Amino acid sequence: MSFIRFVRDVISETRALQRSLASTSREINP
Repeated sequence: MSFIRFVRDVISETRALQRSLASTSREINP
């Protein structure tokens, strides 16, 4: 597993996590 592939995987995971957190905060604070 190359380093670049690892970095891209982490970035995609971070974006997915931010999307889930944003949707959760919208449900809490409409």
